[in-house]
Amino acid sequence: MEEKSPQLDTNHPGGTGRAPGGSAELWALALPVIVATLSQTLMGLVDTFFMGRIGTAEQGAVGIAAVIFITISSLFIGTVHGVATFVAQHHGAEKYARCGRDGWMGLYFCIPAALVLGSISFLSQPIFTVIGLDHSTLPHATDYLFIRLAGVIFPMINFALVNFLRGIGDTRTPMWFTLGANVLNAFLNYALVLGNWGAPRLGATGAALATVIATAVFSLVYIGFFLSGERHRKYGTRSMSLPSKKDVVAFLKIGGPIGGIWTLEMASWSVFMAFVSHLGNAELAATNITFQVLHFSFMGAVSLATAATTLVGQYLGAEDPETAKKTARTTIRWGITYCVTVGSVFLLARHQIVAFFNADRAVVEIGGRLFVYAAVFQFFDGLGISSNGVIRGAGDTRWPMVLMVILAWGVFVPLTYTLTFALDWGIDGAWIAVVVFIAALGIGLYFRQRSGKWLGMRV
Repeated sequence: MEEKSPQLDTNHPGGTGRAPGGSAELWALALPVIVATLSQTLMGLVDTFFMGRIGTAEQGAVGIAAVIFITISSLFIGTVHGVATFVAQHHGAEKYARCGRDGWMGLYFCIPAALVLGSISFLSQPIFTVIGLDHSTLPHATDYLFIRLAGVIFPMINFALVNFLRGIGDTRTPMWFTLGANVLNAFLNYALVLGNWGAPRLGATGAALATVIATAVFSLVYIGFFLSGERHRKYGTRSMSLPSKKDVVAFLKIGGPIGGIWTLEMASWSVFMAFVSHLGNAELAATNITFQVLHFSFMGAVSLATAATTLVGQYLGAEDPETAKKTARTTIRWGITYCVTVGSVFLLARHQIVAFFNADRAVVEIGGRLFVYAAVFQFFDGLGISSNGVIRGAGDTRWPMVLMVILAWGVFVPLTYTLTFALDWGIDGAWIAVVVFIAALGIGLYFRQRSGKWLGMRV
């Protein structure tokens, strides 16, 4: 008989020892994810903070380079998130050996993905040249993007194993590992960006190196934990057999659309940032700061959605759709509450927050306006993120991808251009387009969840 995991040894798949489908169960899984994701957000905030001490042009360069990096890598990093859906459903069905194979599927996928992305690193300067980046930001953005793409194998590994752990219901371990990585990143930023402790003053290059080194160290930590005796005894994690063609097809069928959603959305945000970069360095820096800070509301909702993906997947794997529906209602209620609450706090302190990252008077004034727009879409952001997390647990990933194609490229990008340049509304027009896009996406994902079609889906 297979030994039971201490964290999941309960009489229902959620494994938290709390009422199935309720708030306590959701938060028991979500809180460590929130800590981990907000800590991960701090990595971007730390870069933003230290680059603000270098200069406004450098701060804007790292901001747009980070967005381009996420855009380029989204297809592959998003796809690897499909590991959580497979692991959760197999865990709920008590097919524990399959969970280990799912984890290895994610790791094997990282190898060709990293080779492709690493080769793109040599196109860093042409990418920003095509965008038309200002000459004052071009070299900094190029250096940052090149280094991040060259080291992309490390975050790929981390995401694969984080999703394995979350699929089995272990959200605490990734929390501690992420906190450790971000502490290390902060120290490395202090040394390499500003030139402290005898290190050279590398600016944007130092920020990229700090991130790559920190993620590389913790890739080794994740792999060691995945292969440890406890994980191997239950999940067979040391069995490194290559996946079958059927397994690969099934994985890409679920994970591919997740990567597609990420890519399509991030590509649209990259176009948005490119538009903003033509408005001036102050507008670009203010937008970067606003996005970085709003991760605290966005990533909180993503954390709740991540917990919902695990719980819904496990309950559907155990053939308990009623509890999966209850989890969905709980997740959406809390996702909206979280986003609106955190967004309100940011709205009230918006000028002080912007000034903390950049004291430039123009940046503070513009950033204060941008936070007002951001506060408007918090309700819809919480609604959409939560709904998407629920249906992802069932493997419903293709319909959201189609919705993203329509809204990101049929509405968001053209509307941004029209309001920003054709109507000459500048940065305000750009952010009005953001509000329209997020509101439409949130409503669409909510009604997909309400349809209930995901209740009959399985991987």
